[in-house]
Order: sequence, then C-alpha cells, then structure tokens
Amino acid sequence: MTPADYLKPEVFKRGIEKGIEEGIEKGIKKGRRQERIEMIKAMLLKGIDLETVTEVTTLSKAEIQKLLS
Repeated sequence: MTPADYLKPEVFKRGIEKGIEEGIEKGIKKGRRQERIEMIKAMLLKGIDLETVTEVTTLSKAEIQKLLS
C-alpha cells in the first residue's frame, strides 16, 4: 500500500473504524482492571486475609500490591 492509498475514503474509513474498535477494547480493559482493584480493596477492607484474596483472584501478592499502588 502506498502513502496515497491511505487517503482513499474506503481505506481512511477502515482506519477510523479500527481506531474506534481499539479504543473500545482499551476502555473495556481499563474498566475491568478498575473493577478488579475495587473488588480486591473491598475484600481487604472486609478483613479477608491476603492469602485468601490471592486464592480468590488468582493473583500473586506482588500483583495485588502492584495493582493497589
């Protein structure tokens, strides 16, 4: 594909659509990550020990600490 091809309406439109799809995927991932952090915080605030939180979330202690920092 030449640089001029990127200016064709159909190619430009596909590029825009791909960008939108990628943006949506990133937003979903960010939302899931935030939800996971909230869940971990809630478990710890309820007094659930870190060992149990690691078992439930399947994350290591280091991963949990990294998420919470």
